[in-house]
Amino acid sequence: MTTLRGFVSAFLLLGAILAAQESRPVSGAAGRTYRWESGWGVWQKDPIGNTHGCVAVASDGRIFFNTDTEAAIRWTDAAGVLDGNMGKEYRDGLHGMVIVKDAGEERLLLTHTGRRDVSMMTLDGKVLWTLGWPKESGKYAKMEEYVPTSAVMAPDGSLFVADGYGKSLVHKFDKNRKWVACFGQDGKDGERLQTPHGLFMDTAGGVARLVVCDRENHRLLRCDLDGKILESSTEGLRRPCNLVRDGDAYVVADLVGRVTVLDAATMKTIAQLFDEADPSLRAQNGIPRTSWKDGAFISPHGIGVAQDGTLYVSEWLSTGRVVKLVRRSGGS
Repeated sequence: MTTLRGFVSAFLLLGAILAAQESRPVSGAAGRTYRWESGWGVWQKDPIGNTHGCVAVASDGRIFFNTDTEAAIRWTDAAGVLDGNMGKEYRDGLHGMVIVKDAGEERLLLTHTGRRDVSMMTLDGKVLWTLGWPKESGKYAKMEEYVPTSAVMAPDGSLFVADGYGKSLVHKFDKNRKWVACFGQDGKDGERLQTPHGLFMDTAGGVARLVVCDRENHRLLRCDLDGKILESSTEGLRRPCNLVRDGDAYVVADLVGRVTVLDAATMKTIAQLFDEADPSLRAQNGIPRTSWKDGAFISPHGIGVAQDGTLYVSEWLSTGRVVKLVRRSGGS
């Protein structure tokens, strides 16, 4: 009898868990649907500081994200339990963060708007190098004109840095961090950029391409490593901030209240995820927790993807929020 009761209890508990999962918000299109993990993470109740940065997922499953506090780099496990923090010297401006492979090891590549520099750090917090403003480019009269927002590394070790909040240039450095060239310039015509906010290095198919979130021109650009624009798309984009690649798709954190999925080959929209219906709540930093809704983004800013396709999205919110989106089985 005891065994039977235990079996019944376990069955009922499993049923309750499955019912709770199915009641969570779902968004997407055929082949690309995601479930919003309601209640994931301690930030649902406790402020963690402004999450004006990025998200990166390590191969060991840790999810790294940024805040503007002395816990500038925090990490959590897949269950949303905070495991630790570091980087107090990076408070107030750690804006860009990606995980790169360097000498066979995973490293954090960090971009700071206030310090106006890029640095590389081990996953346990040792700073390996720091790169300051590109005075040698001849584009700046003073350091304060340079406000980098994102950096990525090519397979050959060369470095690309977006001056997203400064002069809207993208700078290229060689593997020894010597300045090589730049492209862009603030504007709306042709090859001009207007807030190249986030960068992504796409190495699919064995050919490296630089993807630029040209935010205030409302477009994505795919470029070769000399900065030549190969393709561009404005389809379904409001103000793209950062992106990742998941299989055959680009997944874009769009500041104006949603995440957009595009076919990576054609750069055509596949799905819009969890779009905030109220325009007054989009792209806002000070929205109180009482106005947060499960299944509706406010200001997506950073995005990371796990090996199983789970997405993690950090929002530009003063008290801090990171959202977990689980890709549904079979994508349906």
